[in-house]
Amino acid sequence: MSFNAKILLFGEYAVLYQSDALLIPFEKFSGKLDFIDKHSNNLQQQIQSNKLLHQLSLYLEKAKMDSRLFYSFNLTQLKTDIKHGLFFNSKIPEGYGIGSSGALVAAIFSKYSEKRQKGAVKDQWIILKDQLALIESFFHGKSSGLDPLVSFLDQRLLVQGNNIQPVNPDLSSFYPFLIDTSKTRTTQEYVQLFRHKCKMPTYEKNIKTRLLDLNNRCIHSLLQGDHPTFCSTLKQLSLFQYEAFEEMIIPEFKSIWKQGIDSDTYYLKLCGAGGGGYLLGFSRNKSQLDQLHKDTSLTIIRL
Repeated sequence: MSFNAKILLFGEYAVLYQSDALLIPFEKFSGKLDFIDKHSNNLQQQIQSNKLLHQLSLYLEKAKMDSRLFYSFNLTQLKTDIKHGLFFNSKIPEGYGIGSSGALVAAIFSKYSEKRQKGAVKDQWIILKDQLALIESFFHGKSSGLDPLVSFLDQRLLVQGNNIQPVNPDLSSFYPFLIDTSKTRTTQEYVQLFRHKCKMPTYEKNIKTRLLDLNNRCIHSLLQGDHPTFCSTLKQLSLFQYEAFEEMIIPEFKSIWKQGIDSDTYYLKLCGAGGGGYLLGFSRNKSQLDQLHKDTSLTIIRL
């Protein structure tokens, strides 16, 4: 059973201040649990993944002893499978902001917890999210649980505090795309940078007022099909991130980011924590997006 990557369309950093968030599965990349093939060309990566799963099993064992697991886990079977070469066979780029660890957590949870099927009763989603967050904390130190939740449920989700609901945003008019920066990064590094910047009262006030408002207006105008409001607000959000998240944007991509704002042909925003990985873009004009691809050497992936 494969588990898809995810894209946080809106909510990066703002969710740390309880903003709304809009997430979708990203079917282009996925991963599944498998067993080591000694004749594989990427044997070393498989072995490293197996070692990582061993460390995760120890983490889960301690969490069970501390009574932090809400669901029953068959840790005995997990450890047996790890001894027999279990690894996470993933095509999801790591350090790119599209939920590689979330998909792994969803796969482990699906196979070894009492909730083995994809999906769950909707009124249990909050509990499920918290349990997935606990598991993913092994990788990042702290997790919202949203990445593995999207991978596990395989649904587009609107998150508003403790309210999580499936939604179906119509993206067909905006040609969303990703730009590959060809640089990996760690989420934790840039979240720590953000928290440090928020110690400055004026910066934090700007985040709490301006960023949260733009983020939530983008989400709800998109869901309501209000295209003019969505586009104008998205442009403002792109400009806000360009100015407020300067350290999260790789220098060589700043000019192309600003070019989109100035020309109104596309708008870029962070995809996750920034600092590398993918940039997320929206364009109203397919031909202009095609032209961007021709004029640059950038790797552009359509959603």
